[in-house]
Parts: sequence; C-alpha cells; structure tokens
Amino acid sequence: MIDRDRDRDRDRDRDRDRGRDRDRDRDRLRDRDRDRKANDRDRDRDRDRDRDRDRDRDRGSGPSPLQSARPSGKYCGRCTKFDEQKNFGFIEFDHSSLEAATESGYAKREIFFHASELLGEAKRSKPQEGEELTFNIGPNPRQTGNEHVAVSIRKL
Repeated sequence: MIDRDRDRDRDRDRDRDRGRDRDRDRDRLRDRDRDRKANDRDRDRDRDRDRDRDRDRDRGSGPSPLQSARPSGKYCGRCTKFDEQKNFGFIEFDHSSLEAATESGYAKREIFFHASELLGEAKRSKPQEGEELTFNIGPNPRQTGNEHVAVSIRKL
C-alpha cells in the first residue's frame, strides 16, 4: 500500500510539474511574440520617420512659393482635357496666369489636376474641354510624376 501511495504521489507531482512547464513554455512563447511585434512596430516607425526626414531634407527647407499661394482662384485657365474614367485632366493657363505662375516658379503651360480637387459646380458637373476654371497650384500629394498639381478648382 505504501508503494502504491508513493507511486500515486510521484505521478501527481510529475503531472503537476508538466503542467507548470507547459504553462511556463506558453508564457515564454507569448512574451516572445509580443516582443517581436513591438520590435516590428518600432522598426516600422523608425523607418517611416527616417523616410519622412529624408523626403523633407530633399525638398529643402521652408515652403515653396507655390505652397504659399494666395486664396482660391489665384490662376485662371481652360480645361484642355478631362478623362472621366480615370478622373484626371489638364488645365492650360491663360496668358496673365501663366506669367504669374512663371514668377512663382511654375514653368509649364499646362497643369495636371485630379477630380478630387474639383469644388462646387465643377464637382457636380465635370469640366468640359474649353471651360474656364480658377485654381491654385499645390504640391502633388502622391509624390509621383508631376511635382505640382492644380488644387481648389472652381468653374468661373
């Protein structure tokens, strides 16, 4: 009887130790996964911060003359093309606006615009070729292709 009780106690202790080991291993794996996620998050944050810092350094310091444009309708022009399927188009500057844009640092005759920048009546009925528009020039938010785009576009 004593041997049987001792064997039973030993088996119970062994099972309890196995459970403790299993819990400890589970906790260790959970902690390791949590630390990996935190390290990944920190690495991504640092990478994004470095990318933003490099992009800002490449742009130069301070706002460009085009970013500090006057309120709505600084420039005038005519819509030369608008693709309704792709939601973008081009505006050709009129003569006086082209001179003002050239003084501000923009040297092209036409400027790209996206339909998301249309306001008021221009948004409700998309601009047609030859239609007169007023707009400002702003930095391209997507940083692809064109450096500057038309923003805050309204019909005359």
